[in-house]
Amino acid sequence: MSSSAKRPTSDTTNVAKSRARHHGMRIRAVRPLAILVSGILALTGLGAVLAPAAQAAATDPSSGFIYTDNGSVVTVTGCDATCTNQSVTIPSTINGMPVTKVATDSWTQTGTITSLTIPNSVTEFGGYLAGDSIRSVVFAPGSPLTTIGELAFFNMPVLTSVTLPQNLTTIPTSAFRYTTSLTSIVLPNTITTISQDAFRDTGIGTVNMPTSLVTIGQAAFQNTTLGSVVLPAGVTTIGYRAFQGARISSLTLNENLVTIGTEAFQANQITSLTLPSTLQTINSSAF
Repeated sequence: MSSSAKRPTSDTTNVAKSRARHHGMRIRAVRPLAILVSGILALTGLGAVLAPAAQAAATDPSSGFIYTDNGSVVTVTGCDATCTNQSVTIPSTINGMPVTKVATDSWTQTGTITSLTIPNSVTEFGGYLAGDSIRSVVFAPGSPLTTIGELAFFNMPVLTSVTLPQNLTTIPTSAFRYTTSLTSIVLPNTITTISQDAFRDTGIGTVNMPTSLVTIGQAAFQNTTLGSVVLPAGVTTIGYRAFQGARISSLTLNENLVTIGTEAFQANQITSLTLPSTLQTINSSAF
């Protein structure tokens, strides 16, 4: 990840700290045993036998993609100067092994990539493109991905186009946050959740709300330029500040909506609104 990339400030940080404190109790309890085992391994030489060999990165000479492998599958971790100012497709196989992971451990590139296509052999897509200079990302037709990593396209300043996997069910936390050149996106009709901060502080002005959508998370579209929003029939929950400052002038709420979070639509230009009969909770300063 680029050292200049911003990092999100969200509840996920607090959750991580809480988990760390919880596990810290267990770590202290087993530390004497761990020290004893480490000593035995060091004295007997078994540590060198048991320790897995680190995967050395290599470069595919035909494509310029940097990768590691475990002898059966490949993880792509970047591209050399071959990709600079080019439209490139990650190969589905390298050295006879399928490419199954992209940007899950790291990502390195030189210059700007014009377009990057992810093959449908990939079953795991991580968050290490964040902060890099890629103008377009395309997931190939037939992609089996139903999830992508948190921060997947976080703070990518020149990204203007993304074609998402056709079976994606969730837009993850901070997936596009601070990606200000992205002004429109098409969400597949398999999305059920748009997570916290997903499109926050982006240039998004045009986005479809899939018919499959159920939950819109905290600050999901905060500080965007949506203008008009029509919620599909399946949405039940709109989170805290979900559309705050999204420059909405026209809003249509759906029947089946149950909860509108605090400040969900605050700081918009909505002049008229009809509330659905199913609505049970409108939290403070929702509008």
